This record gives sequence, structure tokens and C-alpha cells, in this order.
Amino acid sequence: MNQQYNPKNPDAFRQAELPELEEPVPELNIIALFKGQSTIKEGDFSSKNFKKNQTGWRLRSDGSFDRAPIPRMFFSTVFETAARFSQNIGGSGAITFNTIGANLIPGVTGTSFAKLLLNIGGVADNGGLFNGNPKFSVQVDMTSLVVASGVGSSFFGIGNITANGGGHAFSEPHIGFKITKSGGVVTLYATQADDTIESASGALTTLVNDDSLDLIFEVNDKDNVSYFWRKNGGELSSAVVVSGRVPNSTLVVASTLQFSCSNDVTAFNFHITPSACSFER
Repeated sequence: MNQQYNPKNPDAFRQAELPELEEPVPELNIIALFKGQSTIKEGDFSSKNFKKNQTGWRLRSDGSFDRAPIPRMFFSTVFETAARFSQNIGGSGAITFNTIGANLIPGVTGTSFAKLLLNIGGVADNGGLFNGNPKFSVQVDMTSLVVASGVGSSFFGIGNITANGGGHAFSEPHIGFKITKSGGVVTLYATQADDTIESASGALTTLVNDDSLDLIFEVNDKDNVSYFWRKNGGELSSAVVVSGRVPNSTLVVASTLQFSCSNDVTAFNFHITPSACSFER
């Protein structure tokens, strides 16, 4: 029975019989897509899925939820002054600071190298830079590679691995990028090790003199690292994930960022210049 509402007799409308529905009315489910996640949460928005003080989430003034930002420490350098860095050279190796950045110059004498360290972890924080899901970025310029002759190696990242005139010890604890020269080709790789075995990516790109690279990595968890690169201002690569052999604070290593080049015994230069770097955790 249908009845229209009469404001002079509201009770008659309230008491009117309504037709029964053949199907029950479904209960309301609130479905929300939360910022920062690609999953859909279903159910009681206010109490079942998320609470006001739930770790990692915050209640906004409009009643919605989003990811609470996690405070992080940020360091950066444009290689302003030699006094802030520790330097180690051998053979004809040299390190010079100018308006471009820090020139790492092994030189043309065999068994030569140049190694630069930036200590930001503190004396009592051995290994600490590997923790806290760190992010690292560096811009490097290929200054004088002598691509066609000799061999060479370099490293840019977190760690304090052995670098000398014979090359680099890539089995020591580190996370970062290496650039190597062999057979007339200079190649970029992502690399990490936990003091036993190196885990490296395949070849990412090849390089010649005057190429410029943006190199970025982020430690996702204790098992893998995402690496990114950009050459000569082009498009940023997709993530290159390298799994396993991620170092952590149980390893006793200096809390430093490392920038180093070696001509790996051969009498040919392998000069690379880092110009800017950042670290975050």
C-alpha cells in the first residue's frame, strides 16, 4: 500500500504498511583505497581495519587515513673541500678538488689508484650506514677512461672496501655501483657483498669519455636492493633488484661512503669524477 506524506497527519505515514522486498537489503560495506597502497581494504573503516594510533598510519582531519611520514636523516655533498674527506693514493694516483667535483686520477703508471672516503657514521657506529633502509645517490662523470687500453675498476657507494693498484675487493661488505674496463669496453654494474661473496647485476650500460651518470640505490630490506641509473640526462632506468648478500650492522666495517678508481696494474689512466652525492636513512 502506497501512501503520500501528509504533514497534518505524520503518524498515518509512519504506520502505513510498506510492501515487503523480495530480496533483503545488503549491509553496507565501506571500501576505501588508501594513499600509498595498491590494495583495497574492506570493512568497518573506523575501527576494524585501522585505529587512530595504528603504527604507520595517521588519521587526517577529514576522517581519512594516510601513511604517517617516517623521519629520516639526510646528508649531501658536492665535494666542496678536501679537508672533509679521507684520501688514499698510490703509484701515480692523485685526487684533486675543483669546480667539477673530486677528480679520482689513477694516472698512467701501472698499479696506481685513488680512494676517497666520507665518514658520516661516527666512530662508534661501525656498520650503521647499512641499516635503516638507506638511500644513496651520486653523479659521476667519465673524465678520461682510455677505453681502448688496459683495464680498470671503480666503486661508488656505502662501504670501505680494499682499493689499491691491483683493483677492488668486491667480496668485502658494500652496497653500490662499480664501473669496470676490460677488453676495450667500460661497463656499469650494481654490486653488493656481505663479506663473503659479491652479488652483482648484469651489465647495465657501457660508457665512453664525457658520459655522465646519475646512480641511485635504495635498500628495500635485509635481502635485496633496488638500483637505478640515468645516462647523459636521459630517462631514469626501471629498478634493477639485486637479491642476497646485503650487509648489515653485525659486520664490523667503517661507516663511510666510498669513491675510488684503480688502473688494475695496467699503465693507463681510468679517471672518473664524482660531482655530487647524497645519503638518506
